Amino acid sequence: MKISSTWRSIIALNGVSTLSQIGQFGIGFIILPVWLTQIGMTAGQAGLLAAAQWSGMLITLFLAPKCVEWIGARNTVLVGLLLSIIAFALTPQLQWPLWLLTGALIGMGMGLRWIANETWLFKLTPEDSSGKVVGIHESLIALAGIIAPALPLWLNIHDIRIFWIGVFFTALAALPLFIASPYRSAFHSTHVSSTLSTEKTPLSSLMILGLLASVAGGLGDGALYGLFPLFAKYQGFSTEQTTLLLVILGIGAVIFQYPIGWGIDRFGIYRIMIFSALLAMIAALVLTVRQLSWIEVELSVLILGGFNSAFLTLGVFAAASSGHAKMEHHMRLISVAFTISSIIGPLIAGFVMDQLGEHLLMWQLAFFALSLMVFTVGQKQRERIST
Repeated sequence: MKISSTWRSIIALNGVSTLSQIGQFGIGFIILPVWLTQIGMTAGQAGLLAAAQWSGMLITLFLAPKCVEWIGARNTVLVGLLLSIIAFALTPQLQWPLWLLTGALIGMGMGLRWIANETWLFKLTPEDSSGKVVGIHESLIALAGIIAPALPLWLNIHDIRIFWIGVFFTALAALPLFIASPYRSAFHSTHVSSTLSTEKTPLSSLMILGLLASVAGGLGDGALYGLFPLFAKYQGFSTEQTTLLLVILGIGAVIFQYPIGWGIDRFGIYRIMIFSALLAMIAALVLTVRQLSWIEVELSVLILGGFNSAFLTLGVFAAASSGHAKMEHHMRLISVAFTISSIIGPLIAGFVMDQLGEHLLMWQLAFFALSLMVFTVGQKQRERIST
């Protein structure tokens, strides 16, 4: 059976996303903090590093469309991959505070690749297949959170060689680019010029709830992935155990998202938001207990990974429910809110953990979840009264 050039390109660009996500996000955002924790990085430094990475991402939300317009999608993706490769090669040679620079480069590289590659991919995708392609694409990306931490365990690599894993997958991601058909659609600068602008019409209560869910998700994800290795070290876990827990965290982020989407359709976004926040809060609080069995730790991490990641899913659902006229604007608001929160979350967590102890990470995550749950209950009550 002959595959059309369009579908060959779609498969190739999904390959770019999958391979680069393993390197850029998996090694750069998940495994890098584990290595730095081994060599004595403090909580405050870990928070600053995670914030630098997400700041690099935020910058490219605005730069990537211009880059695509000037040099094309393929070259923009290549530049993004190259920035991350350079950062992986430099990091073991440098010391604090220059890690902030390489962290920002990893984030910028991932952001350039993400915006350019996904725009190229979804422009090529036929409308009647867009749902399937998006679903497969997001599932492949989520797998990076499992594969990347699993590789050091499988290969028994916990030293600077992990950076060569990052270089390998990031460089490998460039190969499928040359199979894909050229990106032909003009990428107008207006795509991001109004990213932070407000519309004349006020945001709906559902969209406000979606934004707050995205903020909670960003605060949690930024702190969790950036500082979990320090929390695990405080709890007495070895490097191998910490890496395994990061694998479980990624598994939770993958397996719970479809049931959450099904639950939104069946029970409504308010009930699922409250349910997700409650379970994320309980899982975080359980992890503060020092004498848990290993099975209890694994189960709690699985639940925390799944339901903390659900906050962004809920935010995206709120934006997707706003109608075609406002959807693009609302999706950008969700992206910016999540990314800015991902910068703030590790900064707060790093400072608090430095001052009051590493165990405070889970209390912070529980507080974010509780705040979202309380607001959702209040919003549901207000809507009930108004109707």
